[in-house]
Amino acid sequence: MPLQGTDLEVCPRGATCCSRDMESRLGDWAIHQYRETVSKRTQIMANPFQLKAKRVDDTIQELISNSQGQLHNIFTRTYGVLYERNAMLFRKYFRQLKTYYQRGNINLQEATSRFFTTLYQKMFQVMNSQYRFDDAYLNCVASHMEEQRPFGDIPKKVANSVKKSLVASRALSKALKSGFQIAEEMRQAKPTTECLNAVQRLNSCSVCQGYSNMKPCNSFCLNVMKGCLAYHIELQDHWNKFIDALISLADRLSGPFNVESVILPLDINISDAIMNLQESGFQITQRVFEVCQTPRLVTRDAGPRPQFGHNEGPRHVQLRTHAQRAQISSRGKSGFDKLIADLRKMVRKTQGFWSTLPYQMCISDHLIPLEVVHGSGAIRSGISSSINETTTCWNGNDNSPYKSAVVEDGLAQQIHNPEVEIKFGDAIMKEQLFKLERITNQLRLAHRGQDVQWWDDGGARHDEGSKRDLNKHFEGSGERMDDGGSGHFGIDDEDFMIEEGSGAWEAGSGLDCDDEDGCRWRPESGGRPSITPSRTTTSTTTRVPDIQLVEDDDEDEEKEEGEEDGTPHGGSPTAGTSSTLKVMKAVIVFLLPTFTCWISQVFTDAWL
Repeated sequence: MPLQGTDLEVCPRGATCCSRDMESRLGDWAIHQYRETVSKRTQIMANPFQLKAKRVDDTIQELISNSQGQLHNIFTRTYGVLYERNAMLFRKYFRQLKTYYQRGNINLQEATSRFFTTLYQKMFQVMNSQYRFDDAYLNCVASHMEEQRPFGDIPKKVANSVKKSLVASRALSKALKSGFQIAEEMRQAKPTTECLNAVQRLNSCSVCQGYSNMKPCNSFCLNVMKGCLAYHIELQDHWNKFIDALISLADRLSGPFNVESVILPLDINISDAIMNLQESGFQITQRVFEVCQTPRLVTRDAGPRPQFGHNEGPRHVQLRTHAQRAQISSRGKSGFDKLIADLRKMVRKTQGFWSTLPYQMCISDHLIPLEVVHGSGAIRSGISSSINETTTCWNGNDNSPYKSAVVEDGLAQQIHNPEVEIKFGDAIMKEQLFKLERITNQLRLAHRGQDVQWWDDGGARHDEGSKRDLNKHFEGSGERMDDGGSGHFGIDDEDFMIEEGSGAWEAGSGLDCDDEDGCRWRPESGGRPSITPSRTTTSTTTRVPDIQLVEDDDEDEEKEEGEEDGTPHGGSPTAGTSSTLKVMKAVIVFLLPTFTCWISQVFTDAWL
């Protein structure tokens, strides 16, 4: 028996099958289904961004560790104690690479230049160990490095390539994470009251009018969804430009900025630089002596000069045999190229997602549970009727055709929407638009090999700046993007689309994280390469110089090493024991030759 629905709030009044309580319960169901479906579809689209960002992070950091491990193994075998006593220089450089990738705020070109400058100073001391060098002299050596070019053009090439590849890799990872965060903000955005009322009229009021098996008219559904998702649609143009910039940067990482081709061969590049210096060491030494004057000689014990490696003297040692180089050149890759290819494919599929979201919503399956309508048998599959069905669909009032036209996309067009009244000025939505523009600009800078600064690198200062820029931007004074977005929307159920009839709120993510990371170097302990003492046998009469350059951050470097190894700063029992052992070792090293000579003399006298 129909009731008089004079107390209904949303559905048409008059003869109705619903009480106020039934209207409320059906409305709650419709609103829940709407929110759940928007959330699920957005989440399925966004999750791969986060997964791929983690894969990129893991791969880059493993590449740096692999390169460091390879250099350590080769240099330990080649240089032995000379490398071990100066291994801190190499560890510091690789730590700076990791620190930049993790936190930013490091000038990679300057870090690489400082590394080669310090390496040159150390090498110069080893090649001329018969001389005494103070800090002022070593500073003079470094100041003429550019004109002497001891390493050829290797430092400049390495500095440029390391900077461009790591800046691009980090920008790619940060952009993926930002894309995920923007999608999350949109997913969690609260719909307006006007939107929720329209959703209730769309998807539950037909039951109250006795049309329990009738779907809404397709045009009616699209107008409701376009009104509810107006800001989501507004995001589309900016999102497409963001994806275009992301794909362009990924292309660069597959080509000239390939981080795998830059970071893994660092040991070879550094070795080549050392060999360049060794081959021209005498000429460089003479030129340095001319501009910095000849230093004082050091009184030395008789015996051979310290050796760089296994074969020749310090000026002409060959770092590796041809067999070793062939072995290094045949090393396996980590799968970075495949990762980038998969990433490009994944992000390209999201182009067009926001503008097609209303259409996706209108083909979703919404099943009204039987208990909601107390056994009325109202089960409907699909939120709206087919596009061609115009005579037997729910138009919001009865089962007549829907006469209003479907509004165009865009906020400005929503003033013509007959179903949802739009409230302009949503700050959260505008902030996402601004973020997309800013990220896109950063990606373009990284594509050109320039430094980029992310707003979360510098803390609150960048956040405040972002807010000021946001206010200026939406007052009409901000910079706008000038190139149109391209791309298409490819429907792929495995990534984020939900097949019609599947039930949007039951869909899984369909996201698989590939495990093909290629061969990886694993540290033996502590997450970094372990230093293994060289077993090279040396003559007791050979004095190997213990090179200790005075640098502003040498002491800090030792402290950092202590922190990494779990050693507390200052005053700890471990530190005291270490100092005592060093003193004892120095005394033993000093007295051992004297004691050996004395024992030999005793036995000689006794024998005679």
